Amino acid sequence: MTNIFKLDLSHTNLGGCASLWAPPLKKMKHLTELTFIGCNLIGEDMAHIAESVSDISTLIDIELSRNKTLCGCASLWATHLKRVKRLKKLTLRLCNLIGQNIAPIAESVGDMPTLTELDLSWNHTLGGCASWATHLKRMRHLKNLRLARCKLVGEDMAPIAQSVSDMPTLMELDLSGNHTLRGSASMWVIHLKGMKQLKNLRFTGYILTGEDMRLVNMAFKDNTTIDVEMDDMSVSPS
Repeated sequence: MTNIFKLDLSHTNLGGCASLWAPPLKKMKHLTELTFIGCNLIGEDMAHIAESVSDISTLIDIELSRNKTLCGCASLWATHLKRVKRLKKLTLRLCNLIGQNIAPIAESVGDMPTLTELDLSWNHTLGGCASWATHLKRMRHLKNLRLARCKLVGEDMAPIAQSVSDMPTLMELDLSGNHTLRGSASMWVIHLKGMKQLKNLRFTGYILTGEDMRLVNMAFKDNTTIDVEMDDMSVSPS
């Protein structure tokens, strides 16, 4: 057991009883990746998991995607994340996260100086209510933030861009697959200019119109250090 490096417990319906199965994780001293996709985990489970893996110095990647039972109660479980002191990547895709979940997540991630990548993609319930974006700036050490396919709308872009502008180490921002942004660039493109530290900004997935793309290119015309990824409109999506 001590020689296990990657442990995948996905789709095992472990929710609600981590006090019983999490303690043996302590013995996996060389674990680097831990995956719990679709396990129906609840807030109480996270305390037991975090306590059990907190002393595993090699653990750098935890995936909690498709645990929709974590939505709406991040104030109960997010604080335990900071106990995993050397974590570099945290994935929370398809967890039905809502705006009020982001504050406690950002607070915890803000206290985890080694965590550089946060994936919040496919949380459709984040779209249309981006007052939560003001909390992103608390994660000042992040290098990669993924908000792909979150059903973001034009009104969401200003608070997201303003927070990203205050995240000095952020190099990559993924906004791909947010088709609800299509045709709205005139509302938010001006706010992109503040994100001068970014090296990669992703708008792929045929989410922009030709006019949107023109406006985005204009916004970064004087920034030669950023790679803005957009689709070739001469190629039809499959």
